[in-house]
Amino acid sequence: MTREKIKLGILGCGRVCEHYIKKIFISERVGSLFKVIACCDVDKNKSAYVGNIFSCKSYNNIEEFVRHEEMEAVVILTRSGQHYQHSKKCLLNNL
Repeated sequence: MTREKIKLGILGCGRVCEHYIKKIFISERVGSLFKVIACCDVDKNKSAYVGNIFSCKSYNNIEEFVRHEEMEAVVILTRSGQHYQHSKKCLLNNL
């Protein structure tokens, strides 16, 4: 049985994201479960870098990011003090 991949967004493309890319996102076992289709960071260079790795749409504005229609789930990798605010924004946009 072939399962469709979960369409995933990454919010926060900094240092923590680098660890996730190396250890989780590109692992064969976990990577087979999802497809990164969007990423977002206030730093345009960081979001462009991650967008290039996954060949996905990169955003610098969370308001635009959460409206990405195909996204089914979000991994929040922003600073810990921002997790509540970012989680709430994602939930209010059905993510």
